[in-house]
Amino acid sequence: MVDFWKMKADIISIGDELLIGQTVNTNASWIAKALDDAGVEVGKIITIGDDVKEIRKSVKKSFKKNDLVLVTGGLGPTHDDITKDVLCKLFDDRLVFDQQVYEDVCELLKKFGRTVSDLNKTQAMVPSKCRVIRNDRGTAPGMIFTAGGKILVSMPGVPFEMKNMVTSAVIPKVLEQNLTIKKMHRHIKTFGIAEADLSEKLKPVIEKLPSSVKMAFLPSPGHVKIRLSVRNRDLDLAVKLLSTEEKKVVDIIGSGVYGFDDDSLEVIAGKLLTENNLTVSTAESCTGGFLASRISSVPGASNYFKGSVIAYSNEVKQDLLKVSQDDLEQYGAVSDEVVCQMARGVRELLHTDYGLATSGIAGPEGGTEDKPVGTIWIALANASGVKSLKLRLGFNRALNISLTTDHVLNFLRKELTISLD
Repeated sequence: MVDFWKMKADIISIGDELLIGQTVNTNASWIAKALDDAGVEVGKIITIGDDVKEIRKSVKKSFKKNDLVLVTGGLGPTHDDITKDVLCKLFDDRLVFDQQVYEDVCELLKKFGRTVSDLNKTQAMVPSKCRVIRNDRGTAPGMIFTAGGKILVSMPGVPFEMKNMVTSAVIPKVLEQNLTIKKMHRHIKTFGIAEADLSEKLKPVIEKLPSSVKMAFLPSPGHVKIRLSVRNRDLDLAVKLLSTEEKKVVDIIGSGVYGFDDDSLEVIAGKLLTENNLTVSTAESCTGGFLASRISSVPGASNYFKGSVIAYSNEVKQDLLKVSQDDLEQYGAVSDEVVCQMARGVRELLHTDYGLATSGIAGPEGGTEDKPVGTIWIALANASGVKSLKLRLGFNRALNISLTTDHVLNFLRKELTISLD
């Protein structure tokens, strides 16, 4: 029996369409997540074309080094679907007619008003040594080979067919190996702190991590997720280990942590507003309504979000938000003075507790020597006054808009957290 703690797997995706960029390989990432949830460590994700030598070489190498190999693609009825023949040769096997598979193919095609062709009949030919995984969503069956305590599973490349097989047959087969391991992940979500800075801050924690706990940093623009992973045979102990290390991380990072796992900045800000019966409105120039869209995407946002003014032009800034014409002329629309008036103006216009504002040069054009592309001002107004922040972002317009909304939502989150403590 394979030791579940050490069970390792490779994922092999077959298809020329994957290599030329015609099809995005979403199968591999989905399978990797499913295996991780089952406690299996994925060593490699391999993508190869419809080539006999490459398939044989990759499958043979992965099967030699791993307990489990999952292969997708190449099981269709056409000439370029060669996976089944390659696997037959690898396992010194031969194809035999499977009546049950044939009936499954006939039944499926009948549902769509189609007749069974000679090519479809060939899909009822399966290796004699494999355990067939029936496919009620397509014409190609899956196949499970076992040898030397190892498992190889071959499945269709069609995502909804593959997913059904993994869920109904593959994962149960994996779990047969050992039912006692417990695996847990916890994602601690941060914003505005660089990965290197986080790593340095958390060095004392990293150096003393228990052997069954792993920490990883998952960066994206503006954000870093800190993933804590625990694998243990005792569920209670796994929970305790995870909780202990999580607390150490949060204590060090403090307000840089905005949430956990599936939390988003807009969800966290919305919870704080809801719990304290507060309302918010937005005045947007460079973000063009994206901030309002983020806030209103949260179910129940109508309880705290009253509306937005998309003040792209100076006339709208003046007429609706009461921004001073003199300040617009003297300082420009992208300025501390103007963005503060926008936040204050929308708060007063829509009668909300908080007013948020954005004004900047999102790019890729419009920058000057004094105000290059990526220069953004954001502001937050409440009954106590107005606070503002200058951002220096990059040249990518879409990323600048997205990051600006992140900064505003984080600005609001931190202000709410401080004022409500």
